Amino acid sequence: MEILVIDDDRYVRTFLRMLLEGEGHFVTEAVNGIDGERKYRDCQADLIITDIIMPGMNGKELSDKLNKIKAIPSIFVSGYSQNVFTEKGIITEDITFIQKPFTKEKLFKAINEKLPHS
Repeated sequence: MEILVIDDDRYVRTFLRMLLEGEGHFVTEAVNGIDGERKYRDCQADLIITDIIMPGMNGKELSDKLNKIKAIPSIFVSGYSQNVFTEKGIITEDITFIQKPFTKEKLFKAINEKLPHS
């Protein structure tokens, strides 16, 4: 499975790449929403994992934009709590959200919920 990882923190991207590639997934990295949109057009991602707060375009805006091209499951990550985003209307309760820092188990549980065949 190919996963597009979008996060402006290179340490988070490296952590995610190591976890995902360790489980046999192919990973494409992007440094922000604009880069993520560009790279999505060139890859065959089955899933995106994106930070919510990034310069230029936030993760929710990116997900909405990519879903206009082709429906793609998304997992959102952030150091902020989900309540912050829910209260501001950025994400709804049906969104898959993982608060940083997270464990490998939490990540793969979210991936399996989004893509049960993975």
